[in-house]
Amino acid sequence: MEEDQRLRKRVFIDTNIILSGVFFSGNESKVLSLMDIDLFTSDLAIEEAKEVIRRKYGAFGNESCKIALEELENAVMDFAGIIQKKYYSDKIHAAKKLIDKEKDSKILAAALTINPDYFITGDSDFFKPEVKKLINVCKTKDVLRELGL
Repeated sequence: MEEDQRLRKRVFIDTNIILSGVFFSGNESKVLSLMDIDLFTSDLAIEEAKEVIRRKYGAFGNESCKIALEELENAVMDFAGIIQKKYYSDKIHAAKKLIDKEKDSKILAAALTINPDYFITGDSDFFKPEVKKLINVCKTKDVLRELGL
């Protein structure tokens, strides 16, 4: 069993991938539904996703917002891990040297903490050469192609 676990791909996903995967059909929802990979994200990505949901769905009323937040919670329940700040706080300073935006640098720090096989994001700030030297930053379609899906 332990050997099987090492063969599983570790995939860290950014906020925009989570939101797209939960609320739209397409490549991002395919990634969220894969059973043979381990999905990770950070506490900050979850908080960002909740903020977006409150902002977008709040205009439709409390019930719509509540349902959307529950959909998010249901989706992340299947994740292998949600990286908490206490585990990546020591990497934030180094990440800030690579990514100017504070939230993005914290997301990068969390991703670096688990050293995933893939870091999936749609945010162009992460596709800088200096970031790609440290972590395998990918678009969703590229990961699905590499996984043969």
